[in-house]
Amino acid sequence: MATGEAKPGSSTKQEISEEKVEDLIEAFGNCKWFNSKQGYGFITPDTSSQEKTDVFVHQSSIDMEGFRSLQEGDRVKFWYKPSKKGLEAVKVVGPGGEKLVGAERTKKSRPSDRRSRCYNCDEEGHHAKQCLLPPWPKKCFNCKSFDHLIADCPNKHDTSSTEESNGSSSHTPCKEEETSTEGVERKETSPQTP
Repeated sequence: MATGEAKPGSSTKQEISEEKVEDLIEAFGNCKWFNSKQGYGFITPDTSSQEKTDVFVHQSSIDMEGFRSLQEGDRVKFWYKPSKKGLEAVKVVGPGGEKLVGAERTKKSRPSDRRSRCYNCDEEGHHAKQCLLPPWPKKCFNCKSFDHLIADCPNKHDTSSTEESNGSSSHTPCKEEETSTEGVERKETSPQTP
């Protein structure tokens, strides 16, 4: 995975000698798109030719400090060369030769931002392991009945061939689904403070 950051003291493609830059094709263009996470994108050159070929650009070719990236539509000056897979940018700078600003880094989502929910009481803020209520009795995963488990479900039928052929599952509700949980006793306890 490309991070887009240069390590201090490391040599990159940016450190191209002036002799090599003169041997390359110089052009101006706009960033067509750039994937900051993957570290690459394409530049559309301003050419008068009938055939416009986009130029591949890797983050290591961009002349800027810190996290190297481009924004869609950025005006750039670049030097490129033909490669086995097409045209490839070797050095990318701002239109006047200045360093580019680039796109902002996207923040990674953190799993801790999601709310945790208890599987036992369906309340937010704790897990079933810390739930103060006693656990519900086991129930059928298919029809949600407390009278049996899925292995003994009267509505369980072999749908593997039909599900594979049409890509959807069919669910026929049990008679128990319509009944309430009156027969199930659940002792409610008051929350205890630690």
